[in-house]
Order: sequence, then C-alpha cells, then structure tokens
Amino acid sequence: SRYVPASISTSSTGTHLIYQAIDLQTHQQGALKKWLLDSNTSRSNRLTQLDKVIEAAKKLQKLQHPSLLPIRDAFIENDDGYIVTEWMEGSNLQTLLTETSYGFEARKVSDILSQIIDLLSYLRQQGYSNWQFQPDHLIYQSNGTVYFLTPALLSQTQNTSSLPYLAPEILQGQPLSEKSDTFSLGVLAYYLLTKRFPYKVEGRDTIYGISTVVPPTCIHALIPVEFEKMVLKTLLPSPEKRPLPTEAFQQEFENEKN
Repeated sequence: SRYVPASISTSSTGTHLIYQAIDLQTHQQGALKKWLLDSNTSRSNRLTQLDKVIEAAKKLQKLQHPSLLPIRDAFIENDDGYIVTEWMEGSNLQTLLTETSYGFEARKVSDILSQIIDLLSYLRQQGYSNWQFQPDHLIYQSNGTVYFLTPALLSQTQNTSSLPYLAPEILQGQPLSEKSDTFSLGVLAYYLLTKRFPYKVEGRDTIYGISTVVPPTCIHALIPVEFEKMVLKTLLPSPEKRPLPTEAFQQEFENEKN
C-alpha cells in the first residue's frame, strides 16, 4: 500500500475511521479515512457502494476553499474504500466542547459561524447542499481557523447526527434552502454556546414529517444581548421570519465582533 498508518485510529465520524498515515511516495503526513459500510452487505453491493463513494470523492478534489480539507486521493484496496486528505492538527468542536463547563463564549462562536457561512455559500455554488456541519465534522485550530472534514459531503442523505440541526420545514419534506441553512446555523450556534439543543430532539421524524419546535426565548445571561437576539431570530419556526445566512445573518455576526 502507498499509505502506511502512523497511528491507530484517531477518531470516527460514524461513516469512516480516521488514521494518521504516511504517504510513501511523497513522505507527507495525511489523514487516511477508511469508509465504513454495514458488515452484512454482500461483496457485490459493497463494491458497488464503494465505487460510488470513490467516484464522488474524486469529484470533491476540485473543491478549493480555506475551510475545506483538500482530498489528495481516493481508492479501493482489499474491498475497502479509502480517502486521503491533508493531516490537520487540532481537535473537533465536539471534543473541545466537552472540555468546557457551559459552552464557548459568544465571540468564539461568532467567529466559527462566520467561517462556516462563507464555506456554506461556496458549497451551495458548487452544488452541495446537505447539512453536515455538526461539531464532530469541524476541526478547530489554536489560531481560530475552522476546517470542515470534506468527506462528510459524500453522504447522499442526511444522517442521524445531522437530524437535530434540520429546520422544521425540511422534516416536513420541503427542500433545503438558505432559510433552512439559517435555522441549522442557529441550532449549531445555540449548541456551541450551551452544550445543548434549543428544543427536545426526541420525536423529530423525517419519514412522517413530525417536528414540534418551540423556539427558546433566551439563552443565558453571559451572552451579549444583541448576539442572543440574533441567534434566537435564526431559530424561528417560520422560514419567512429568519434572516438569510449570507446577508443579514453574517452581517450581524460581523457587527458583534466589532
């Protein structure tokens, strides 16, 4: 094999195991991601699924954005699928969040969200719209830079971990939109601020369109009032009442940082 794991699995996102590896051709460090499939899948179906994943991964290699981890390679070996990205030092946001008492401070959340909004706008322009920006897909570096784990875009459907971030109208069968992105960003902001979701996650069902969302009226006293108002506005059940993420939403984040 061209890639030799330099460590045991460092983490898992549910769809793949991640190893720190060495590229024997370039001698560079990389992240070797082994794609996980149901163990009960037949060999023929497994290879068919892996072919689709690898083909899609190779298309992702053309994407270039400061917050995307570049994909270097994608291949099948011994009936397993692998994707290689640059190795990035840092921890995912979910891990960092568990190390806090109440969540991140508002200014840090504001900076994280502004980077995600810019990336989200770029991905929409490239035809990628699935919401996959949950904390365990986001790497945070000590200098404040956020990187998105690009292979997460390979999921063709919303996975279980992304369900809590989806807007009510999406769970009722409507297509993703900028206003549904606003809601998802609001849920992420609330979660990063408090370590909890702004509503009960139980009972949200994409099959039957069941989604009872009672928007919160406050977050907590340590958050600046204007920032709190902005986050609460993004969580309104009616999409017409939410700001657009790349216009009013981002502008309010920028105002908060000034």
